[in-house]
Amino acid sequence: MASVAVPRRCLQVAALAAAITMSGLACSNRSEPQGSPPPSPTDVAPPQARFAFSYRALGTSVLDCVIPNRRFTGQVHDDETFVLIADNGAEVLHRGATTYLDSALFDDRLGLDGWVTIQDDQLSEAMSSLQPTIGADLASFLRSGAPPVDGNATVRAALETGAVPMPIEPFTRRDGSVVSGRQVALPDDGTADRSVVPVISYWLDDAEVVRVVIQDSRPGAPGEPDPDTGWLIDYQILSEVAMAQPAPDETVAWRAALDLAAPRREGCDLEIGPGDETPPAP
Repeated sequence: MASVAVPRRCLQVAALAAAITMSGLACSNRSEPQGSPPPSPTDVAPPQARFAFSYRALGTSVLDCVIPNRRFTGQVHDDETFVLIADNGAEVLHRGATTYLDSALFDDRLGLDGWVTIQDDQLSEAMSSLQPTIGADLASFLRSGAPPVDGNATVRAALETGAVPMPIEPFTRRDGSVVSGRQVALPDDGTADRSVVPVISYWLDDAEVVRVVIQDSRPGAPGEPDPDTGWLIDYQILSEVAMAQPAPDETVAWRAALDLAAPRREGCDLEIGPGDETPPAP
């Protein structure tokens, strides 16, 4: 997937892009009612410094057998501390300029005595061993050491490019409320091969972005998402009482010679067929 040539605050999607081979949503051909003003960044609530999210890489479940941690949850706290929690409960904690990786993310035969610590200035070098070990999706959130941005920041910055969103199918949340959706293809900025462009689908609860799906467009069709690409993030309010754990005491400093490996797998349940359906709304 080509890099995303939009402001960094727009999508930390450029850092995420190499992780993904998924499926997604169909594009709607409906247009805005005549006379309606085009949506603007101010139609979306300001970015939140504190929030929770659920990440899911879309596509065939076959990929879950070969790529670890294609789904996980996360919390971003006011002090820019953030936590990522894998399906098996293993955690990644970022505090200050240090990333802490739970030893449960790695093969227990390594005999790690504590959490693996990586300093921010080591993250770029560490990526070559982290991506195959903890999975490209999870690793993508650690590339810069900066906390993930929320859905509001992503969508506001996409709209700042001047791209015009179109209505798409809403979804119904578990409480019965209906959430309206829009889709926008980022415009060609002349800096890269733009035969394939990022397509952003998003859903608003009032002015708050509660879900974002990011996909490549089909080659030569910039408004049509490629069903074999993309990922989905649901955003939630983070409880005021939720707190990230303190920095662990028992740690192992990362070094290039540290031979990391993913946990062993005892089998994999597969469903042969098209990509997974979009998960239900929160």
